Amino acid sequence: MQHERNEGDGQERPGDDVHSVLDSLTAEKARQLLDEVSEQIAAHPGDVEAFSLRGLLHQRLGDDHRAKDDFDSALRLSPENAEAHSYRGHASAELGDHGNAVTHYDMVIALDGGDAITHYSRGASLAHLGDLAGALRDFDTAVELDPEDPTAYFNRGCTYAELGEPRRAVADLSTAIRLSPRFTFAYHARGLAYRDLGEPERAIEDFGTAIELEPLNNLSRYARAVSELQRGSQEAALGDLDAALKIDQDNAPALYARGITLGGLGRTEDALVDLDRSLRLDPDNPATLAARAFALDGLGRYEQAVAGYSAVIALAPGDIPALYGRALAHLHLERAPEAEEDFNAILEDEPDHTGALLGRATAREWMGRHAEAEEDHQRLLALASEDDEPSPRWEPQPGR
Repeated sequence: MQHERNEGDGQERPGDDVHSVLDSLTAEKARQLLDEVSEQIAAHPGDVEAFSLRGLLHQRLGDDHRAKDDFDSALRLSPENAEAHSYRGHASAELGDHGNAVTHYDMVIALDGGDAITHYSRGASLAHLGDLAGALRDFDTAVELDPEDPTAYFNRGCTYAELGEPRRAVADLSTAIRLSPRFTFAYHARGLAYRDLGEPERAIEDFGTAIELEPLNNLSRYARAVSELQRGSQEAALGDLDAALKIDQDNAPALYARGITLGGLGRTEDALVDLDRSLRLDPDNPATLAARAFALDGLGRYEQAVAGYSAVIALAPGDIPALYGRALAHLHLERAPEAEEDFNAILEDEPDHTGALLGRATAREWMGRHAEAEEDHQRLLALASEDDEPSPRWEPQPGR
């Protein structure tokens, strides 16, 4: 989901009528039909439609690799078969080969102009490849070709959101919801867009609808928890995160979010348990490492906090919150030279960082360098006359 809002993009598939029939089959019936079609191919190895049908059956049974092979066989027999190119494009997209998918969707459009599904399928692959402008053109075309197709609006809305245009995203996603009121992912994506607009109440409402439609939808439950945290409703967030972890106890982002929530509620030891569990699942996550170091810092376990902040800095050199946290931990341990070194690194990037100036002045006082400490104090006085707001103490923040 290259980003969270494209996860399960609701994209319909080429040959939708055929897929509707195949999706209605039980797995047993699909396997039985697969055997019958294989017999047909053995008897008539030049049967293009049989290869295509067997490919679709393989997809129905979750085997996209064999599906791809059958669609390739169909195309060897009929290189300009637009339908087979469409099926092949979808198989490539399912396998994560979006460049190849675009090549096949290009062929469909060159051969017969392409319908709305082909254009928004190609657009979805272009978006995965980072070509958001090209994706947007395809979604525009899809909307023009079929203004009643909710998936086209959904994909265009997600693209607007990715381009930093949440109001346009909300407009398209609202249209998708009007056309398909049970479109779970559209509610989720609109919730993210509302959050980007600074409207957490509407975001929470949309995430709630998505959860009502799919009660096991941890993606929206986690997103709602993040929105609750952002508006300061820690207990509500904790309820969502507890529920998410009952469904999936190894959900690293949810463990991280619950960890920082528990920390905010003063339950620091419980927070550490969750953060440690999250790190066992995702050992090199800088945000989780930083949150754990912050919790250790709060418990007065400064040596461990220094080690934690150092792990963050090793992964993200120059990370100012981690440098600041480590510098303060060094001060608590009365290691003035190490603290000054970290404060210097911060001030190289942010010369007006008041917390770092104050910390460095303290370290320099301890080392007997009073003139240099006075220079830092004078700089602080000058900044205070410009802005009365002090530098905030860094705290861990939830993700999307």
